Amino acid sequence: MPEGGGGASRALTAGSENPVDVSICFVNWRTADDLIGCVRSIEAHPPACSYDVWIVDNDSGDGSVERLRAELPGARLIANSANVGFGRAANQAIASSTGRYVLLLNPDMVVDPGAVDTLVAFMDSEAHAGAIGGAMRAPDGRRHHSCRRFPVPWAALVRGTFLETLLPRDRRVREYLMEDWDHSSVREVDWLSGACLMLRREALDQVGVFDARYFMYLEDTDLCLRMHRSGWGVYYVPSAGFVHTIGRSSDQAQPRMILAHHRSMCQYYCKHMARGLGLLLVPLALAAIGARCLLVLAKNRMLWWRTTRIAGTNKT
Repeated sequence: MPEGGGGASRALTAGSENPVDVSICFVNWRTADDLIGCVRSIEAHPPACSYDVWIVDNDSGDGSVERLRAELPGARLIANSANVGFGRAANQAIASSTGRYVLLLNPDMVVDPGAVDTLVAFMDSEAHAGAIGGAMRAPDGRRHHSCRRFPVPWAALVRGTFLETLLPRDRRVREYLMEDWDHSSVREVDWLSGACLMLRREALDQVGVFDARYFMYLEDTDLCLRMHRSGWGVYYVPSAGFVHTIGRSSDQAQPRMILAHHRSMCQYYCKHMARGLGLLLVPLALAAIGARCLLVLAKNRMLWWRTTRIAGTNKT
C-alpha cells in the first residue's frame, strides 16, 4: 500500500495481528477528552462485528499520549514526534491496522448505537463501494454537510467568506453543499468528509491512501475523486448516525488551519483542475485562492474581536 508511514513514530501498545472486520482509526491533536468520549460511546453499545481501535497522536505535547494510554489500554497507540498532518497520520493508522475496512473518525464524535454495524453491513452488501460515510449532525440536531459535490471555483470563493453573507442563497453554493436533496436516502455522492469515512482496504490497495502533500483539508476530496476515477463507488448512508462537534482540534490554531486549508486548495487545484484551464488562468486561480484566504482571515479576526469585546463588556 503506498504512502503508509510517517517515519517519526513509535508504537506504544502491542496489539493482536488477527484481522478484524473494521479498524476504527483516530488522529489526535490535543483532543484527548473528546477522543476518550468517542471510544466510550462505541464501547457503550459495542458493534456486533469485530473491531479494534487505532490512535495516532500528532505530537500533542499536552499529556494526551499518557492519558490515552491510561484510559484506553485496549487501543493501539502511535505517538509521532512531530505534527505530520492529518492525512499522513491517518495513513500510519491505515498501514498498521488489519481491518477489512478502515473507519476514520474525528475525536470530537459521538457514535450512535448500531452505526458501525450499519456501515459494515453496507460495505458487505455493496461490493462496488470503496468509501462510505454516515449522517453527521451537530449536538443540537442540525445536519452537517458530510457529503458534497466536487468543488467549483465560484462556490469555493463564496463559501465561508463575507460573500456568503451577501449571497446566502447562492445556487452554486447550495448545489456544492447538496442542499437540493433531503439526505434521507442512500445515495452515491462525489465526496465524503474525512471526519467519518469508512474505506475498503481493497480499494485503498488500488488507488492509494491519502496524499500526504495535503497537511490538512481536501485530502478526503482528493481520495474520493481518485476512488471515482478508479471505478469505486462513494456512498452516503444516512441510517448510520454520528454527532459531531466541528473544529475541536482546529479551533486551537485557527489562523494556521486557515492557511493550511488554502494551501490544500492550491494543491488540489494544481493537481486536478489546472490542466484543463490553460496556463494563463493558473496564476489568476491561485491569486483568487490567496484573496479568499485573506477574506477568511479577516472574518476570523473580526469574529475574534467581537467575541473578545463582548467578553470584556460582560466583565464590567
